[in-house]
Amino acid sequence: MTNPMRRQNRLGRLALATAADYATDPPRYDPGLSTLMAIDRLARTPAERSLLADLVAIYPGSIAFGENQYYNPVRARASRASPAEVASIERGLAALVDGFRATFGDRYPAELATLEADLAFIDG
Repeated sequence: MTNPMRRQNRLGRLALATAADYATDPPRYDPGLSTLMAIDRLARTPAERSLLADLVAIYPGSIAFGENQYYNPVRARASRASPAEVASIERGLAALVDGFRATFGDRYPAELATLEADLAFIDG
């Protein structure tokens, strides 16, 4: 569900926060609300909040797919997508990379490197 030892551990705090919410009260856990609250805790500005929401939309948690922490939903979708769908995934990911650079600067280098590597994978 969450792996704070991964290279991208700084933004992994989003997953840690939602896991803590679940552990606190499983019957009342709301994943969407928990994710929004985690984004609000981590983001410093509305632009960061928006970008983190985009990140979560492109990289939903691996638990949503019944996969482990090494599952990469972007690469998995691109690997089985039509050329038009791949182009759409690529545009969305390129916008996310550009947004990350502009909004976060060097605050999340490991996370940016992952985004760039996924973009290079799709560019093939």
